Formats: sequence, structure tokens, C-alpha cells
Amino acid sequence: MAPIRARLPLGEAHPEGGLETGRAIPIRTHILTPRDNLTEVVRGYALPFCGPDSVVAISESAVAIVQRRYLNPDDVRLGFWARVFSRFVDRTGSLSSPYALQAVMNEEGTLRVTGAFLLGVVSRLLLGRKGDFYRYAGSQASLVDDVTGTLPPFDKYIVMGPSRPRETVDRIRRALGLEVAIVDVNDLGGVHVLAATNRVDVKALTEALRPNPAGNDDEQTPIVVVRAATL
Repeated sequence: MAPIRARLPLGEAHPEGGLETGRAIPIRTHILTPRDNLTEVVRGYALPFCGPDSVVAISESAVAIVQRRYLNPDDVRLGFWARVFSRFVDRTGSLSSPYALQAVMNEEGTLRVTGAFLLGVVSRLLLGRKGDFYRYAGSQASLVDDVTGTLPPFDKYIVMGPSRPRETVDRIRRALGLEVAIVDVNDLGGVHVLAATNRVDVKALTEALRPNPAGNDDEQTPIVVVRAATL
């Protein structure tokens, strides 16, 4: 069970754990929508907490929502393979939903996802190796969030991974002079840095985010400022 975190007022922050390699400070924002400008969100909420060695880590789901990278399941036309393959995915995974799996197939290509699924089955049965499906199915396979995976009102939508993450962090860096990363973090200690500006120490950032200071519930903290995480 994830630790209970105090709900912060808008724009407030406090150290949450932190490690020797950095101090992670979750920042509570309003619920982000496509009407928001991500650079201005970072300027308004994160900039006051940043020092010269800070990195602004932004949730990939928040970036995707601002980019309007979400869709209504009712608009997804299910294919045969999505119906079949979704039955073999762990029920806790987003791809156990045939609609989310079909959305990934639509973006990454049905042939690629189908091939990755078959390769994953073979490598697990014959070699005892896990994870090949996600290694070869394309980035959206591991980034997609099924319905209920995000905060209302977007909990009714499938949220894809963000588009052009590297361009996004570089744009914010040019505008604000901050080091920025887009990250996917979970309560199991998994940290995936999708993109980061050049001075980000990815190893230090990863270790600081491993306890998931932003949380995976309704904390409404899509930004975490991590100090002592630059090269």
C-alpha cells in the first residue's frame, strides 16, 4: 500500500523523503487540461522552488493531457487481435483493456504489437525471460493509461504517452533556463525518464524519484522539483 501523503494547497510544496542524491519536492497544481501552456505551468508553480542544481520532473500523463493525447474508449474501434491479446495481460495492467491495447495498436502499428506479443510469449516460455513484449511493442505500450488511471475528469479516457517529449523539455529549458525531465514513475519503484535536458543527471534523478514522491492517487502533484540532480 502506498504511503498516505498530506494534500498540499495549490502552489505549495514540502520535502517528501529525499535521498542523498537529491531532495524531491512535490508541487501541487490545478488539474491540467489542454487549455494550459506547460511552460507557464512550470513558471508559475515550479520556478519559485528551483535552485541552480534543480531539475523539474513532470509527469508524462500530465504532459500528454496538455497535448490532448487522450481519447474516449467509445471512439476506439476494436479489432480482433486487441480482443484476443488483452485476455492474456495481467488484470492490473492498462493493456488488459482491449480498448487501450487497440489504441496502442493504432499508434504503434498492429503488425508491430502483434509481433511483440508473439515474441514475448515465446521468450517467456522457452527462455524464461520477461518483458520482451514491452521492449519491442513501442513506447506507447508501457506509457498508455487505461480509464481510471488518471484524475477526473480524465479518468473516463484512455491517456496515451506524450508526443515529442524531447522537444517539450528543450522548449521549457529555452524559455525558463531550467533543467527539465518528463518521467513515468510508479509506486513499485519504477522510474522511466522519457526525455531530459542536457544537464540532468539521470541517475541522480531516478534515485530521487524512486520512492514516488508525487504519488499515484489524487495528490494532484504532477511536478516534482528535485534538487542536486544536475551534472
